[in-house]
Amino acid sequence: MSKARSPSLKIQAIPLQASADFAKEEGADSISAAIMPVLPMVSTPAFKPAQGLKCCITLNLAFFFDGTGNNVDADVGTFEHSNVARLFRAHHKDDMATGVYRFYIPGLGTYFKDIGDNGGGTLGLAFGGGGRKRLNWAKDQFKTVVGHTQEEITEIRVSLFGFSRGAALARAFALILDKLCPDGLYKLPNGKDAPLTIYFMGLFDTVASVGLPAGSGVATALAASDATSAKWAAYEKSLVSRRDNHSNGLAKLAFGEPGADPSPTWADGHMEWASDLRIPRSGLVAHCVHMVAAHEQRHSFPSDSVRVGQHYPGNCIEMVYPGMHSDVGGGYRPGEEGKSLEQKEILGQIPLLAMYQLAMEKGVPLMSMEELKVIRVDKDFDVSPDFLKAYSNYQAKISNSTLGRTVLSHMYYYFLWRFFRIKNSRAAQLKTNEDQEVKFKKNHEELGKKVGDLEEKYKQANKKARKASGAVQNQRNMQTRAGGEVDPQLLQDEAQAKDELEIAKDNWLKEKAKLDSLPSIGKTGVSLPMYDRLLVQETEQIIKLAQPGKKLRPHYQGLLKAWKDAQDGKGLDEKKDAELIGFFDSYMHDSLAGFATDLTLPSDPRCIYVGGDDEAMYAGLISTIQASAA
Repeated sequence: MSKARSPSLKIQAIPLQASADFAKEEGADSISAAIMPVLPMVSTPAFKPAQGLKCCITLNLAFFFDGTGNNVDADVGTFEHSNVARLFRAHHKDDMATGVYRFYIPGLGTYFKDIGDNGGGTLGLAFGGGGRKRLNWAKDQFKTVVGHTQEEITEIRVSLFGFSRGAALARAFALILDKLCPDGLYKLPNGKDAPLTIYFMGLFDTVASVGLPAGSGVATALAASDATSAKWAAYEKSLVSRRDNHSNGLAKLAFGEPGADPSPTWADGHMEWASDLRIPRSGLVAHCVHMVAAHEQRHSFPSDSVRVGQHYPGNCIEMVYPGMHSDVGGGYRPGEEGKSLEQKEILGQIPLLAMYQLAMEKGVPLMSMEELKVIRVDKDFDVSPDFLKAYSNYQAKISNSTLGRTVLSHMYYYFLWRFFRIKNSRAAQLKTNEDQEVKFKKNHEELGKKVGDLEEKYKQANKKARKASGAVQNQRNMQTRAGGEVDPQLLQDEAQAKDELEIAKDNWLKEKAKLDSLPSIGKTGVSLPMYDRLLVQETEQIIKLAQPGKKLRPHYQGLLKAWKDAQDGKGLDEKKDAELIGFFDSYMHDSLAGFATDLTLPSDPRCIYVGGDDEAMYAGLISTIQASAA
């Protein structure tokens, strides 16, 4: 990458048809585009604030809602900060003179001092708790800036970014702003109206999962980092049981009517603030970009497309990028699962760069690469030339059509690689993963000790503060009867003790947030071989279940085609397909193996919502299969 240029990408727009997948497509619109980064090519101009009269100002407010478990302060030191965090760091800092402001909202389940969220709890991580407080905080920041601006506000321009549940929060916040200005006008404190526009929304793989997520109906508990062999055996047994279940097992999912749903329960993760995630009207939202993870499968991470039924809103563009949830939104640490040993080889860098360019083109006040270099943030956007070449070679194989068909194209090559790797061993990856986990374990131990020490200091500070408050209260009780006043020294001691307590608590929770974000140890080495075994078993079971004339859903047809190609010598060749194999080997994570918590099967399709609780029918019927053809 040229040091003299911004990390802009030449963009190739390929239609991502907006029709319903595997349904009648006559009359369907095709207004969306799959945008594929190819090479760093052109420089994007740096942001220049509008020059107006000194008495007038245009406000530019950017809100960055990070993903579940993602927190820039905790993650940046180990280079596992998300794409939302990287874009936040690239945004110009607050400047009253130019009216530019940025606001960062830590991910659900992480430490957020301003709203009293200590982070690390199940409520936020598993059920999306704390979302409403984050939305209220963002609304308060918006109102505070607008209310304290001295100049006459001629326009309010808002940009929103989000990843995972943070993307869901960004969408919910857009609807809050929509309600605040139903006619596109925001009522200022002085009684005047100012036009408000959400001129850009940049979303990475929206996942709501608020309340009971889609996977909750089939969830199971597993102690991830310290699970015994007996627990793993029990977990595998529960997966086999789900595979053979009459309501959501393979016999039900692989065959039947359109709409395979691996978690057929009433739970959909659209509770409370996530009950409405539609993108507001184009009069308010000018441009919305949504990037979907092609290879994510977990029940607990269903995606909410910006598509509504068969059509995309005119202000929305949706793209499908290779990788798992955090391969698109960022958040993997270099070396996690033995993949992407350097930051510049992380798969999420590609959608990050594309979003950076698209946001810059729409006027978001992001710094140029030259400006980022000065503050040493340019490394956030580094991409290895070898990695970029491997990515481009992979994308050249993918067919882009409707959302569902594009996902299926990605999944076919993924299954093809899985069967190749199962046949030819994962030893190299497992060894690399083991080597990386040695480093991670050391980090765990060092940080764990530090967190323990800080927690003890917090406890001591808490005792001191309680003692000081007790002394004040005791004297206040005595002086109330005697008609006197509390000793000023006691009040001063109490105030100082409370300040020390607040500092001790903040120091402890900041370091604890870092500990909470570290990769798990010992899970991948066990879960990967387990899921490989299950994938083979599930494929063989589908073949046995297949009968002449029996309809097979397209997701499973792709799975069987990959299996058959591998068995017939038409699969991946170690020499001929070295680049494709290397792409998956080196850069593609396995979120299912890293999660290993719910009852998602390695053969399951992902649930994609296309408006409310309606699911995309991309796993609908496509053809028939003869038993002999399997």
